Amino acid sequence: MKKNYPDPDNFSWERYLEETGSVAAPAHAFKPRHPHGFQVNMKLEAVDKRNPFVIRAYLKVFVTHLPQIHFDGWSHMYDYWIDADHPDLHPVGWCERTGHALKPPLREAIKQLPGME
Repeated sequence: MKKNYPDPDNFSWERYLEETGSVAAPAHAFKPRHPHGFQVNMKLEAVDKRNPFVIRAYLKVFVTHLPQIHFDGWSHMYDYWIDADHPDLHPVGWCERTGHALKPPLREAIKQLPGME
């Protein structure tokens, strides 16, 4: 609410909507979120936003319904926040079940290069 509202101690949504010619968003426009079951450090499969392939990751931090994704073996500068119900988050084994490629963590990819064992 603006600080210069004429009578902030007696604010009323009904009066404000009428005065501004506005309409309130209906309650049915907001869908409730179900419990997600994620916990910090859980492993999962997530799509990399910069390069759209699926790689192994884990939940680094969680704030309400926003997990911070960290890709195994990658710098923390590539971590990002995403909605818990985003379609780019998948349980471990999802790639194998659906035929999608799963990229190994960076440190394992480096170990697989010739002469890097």
